[in-house]
Amino acid sequence: MVSNQETLFSEMYARLSGVSLSFFGCSVKKPAGCLAVITLEFLAATTQEQGMALKFSPMEGTKIGSVEFSGCTNEALNTAFPLTGSFTATPNGATLTTSEAGITGQKTLKIGGQIAGLETSLTLERAFGGALTFTT
Repeated sequence: MVSNQETLFSEMYARLSGVSLSFFGCSVKKPAGCLAVITLEFLAATTQEQGMALKFSPMEGTKIGSVEFSGCTNEALNTAFPLTGSFTATPNGATLTTSEAGITGQKTLKIGGQIAGLETSLTLERAFGGALTFTT
């Protein structure tokens, strides 16, 4: 007999490590007219204690990558800035999505020390007999 005080199942979760991704030709809302290359390096990802989400964080330290701006009218912005902190994506089947407002609201992702947002859609695919690949 099981009482309502006992737990029958522990939390099931997924964990990834060493994930690296690059996003090219990204549009930037502010400052307008800039383009960006976002590089995420050696990320860890987990669903543990995240409900129905997947949290991405650095494998060690605080840096998860960089954002390199180009085409900005303010020349001082045409450089790479560190991307630090973490962010949480929401899965819908094999597709992970983030919204700018959702990531900004988390207040955990920063570009050059400033709170940042990130709007993405990332689909995980597994080719027959092959490795796991990411498409955006």
